[in-house]
Amino acid sequence: MSPETPRPAPTRFAWWKGWKGDKLLQWLTQTAEEAMGLDYELSQLRAPNLKQER
Repeated sequence: MSPETPRPAPTRFAWWKGWKGDKLLQWLTQTAEEAMGLDYELSQLRAPNLKQER
């Protein structure tokens, strides 16, 4: 029997592989807004726009 080839350890960015295009962009935007503390203010500004579209 030959010894098993060890698998490389997953990198900390391995979870990004399934994220592409719009989904990744949306996540990056949301993360940036939260980091800057803008998520609440921007959600308040967007809320009237969302109501008008419906």
